[in-house]
Amino acid sequence: MEILGFPTVKLYVAASEPVAQLAVKLCDVAPDGSSLLVTRGVLNLTHRHSHEHPTVLIPGEIYPVAIDLSSISHIFAAGHQVRLSIAGADWPLAWPPPHRTALTLYHDVIHPSHLLLPVIPSRQPVLPTPVFARPDVPVAPARSEAGPTECTIHHNKVEGTTTVAVRAVSRTDLTERDLSMSETNEKELSIRENDPLSCTAEMRRRLEWKRTDWYITIDSRLRLSCTADTFIVEIDLRAQHNSILVFERRWHEQIPRVLG
Repeated sequence: MEILGFPTVKLYVAASEPVAQLAVKLCDVAPDGSSLLVTRGVLNLTHRHSHEHPTVLIPGEIYPVAIDLSSISHIFAAGHQVRLSIAGADWPLAWPPPHRTALTLYHDVIHPSHLLLPVIPSRQPVLPTPVFARPDVPVAPARSEAGPTECTIHHNKVEGTTTVAVRAVSRTDLTERDLSMSETNEKELSIRENDPLSCTAEMRRRLEWKRTDWYITIDSRLRLSCTADTFIVEIDLRAQHNSILVFERRWHEQIPRVLG
């Protein structure tokens, strides 16, 4: 089975809290039990009717909810199974709702929860291979190198905390312009079990530009945390030229959580 486009899920769900989240993953399960993530979607259920005008949920009430998953082109091989995973959060990819929530999924004659797949018909016309003209503007020679990428997951059994740390490094050299550019990105996301308000995210980025006679660095740090009513955003920015500080600024903002 070949699919191309946006899969859609329509579910009938009830939540135990006025603010809740629904996370859906479409997976390809091979005969040996291994699972491949095909596409996903996340929806704050207070946005079920409108992103502009969210409305609270009535705990226990059943709502029809439609979610468009991310577009995908995928072939499910013969003997493979289509699996739909449904959860109330998708941390660390999405910030969790402020309180733990129990979701109830309904599927019967009155509540026909279902998945719609954009299946490509088996017989399709053969299209000619496109031919692209050469670019009008020559591209300067460049050499790019992907540095080490690290991802670690740490579980603190005493505190019940899970931390995900990611570090990626890359470098590009523009030989004709005598310019070297490098970038380092680090992320650290943490949450304590059964406590959505403990969620924190910190991102650090370092940019470097080098030529024979000058050297520029930009360092930035962003930290996000929350309370039940507020998102707390902290940003630090530093720019240096030849190791001399030329700009520095710090932001500290508190943004009301609007049903989020």
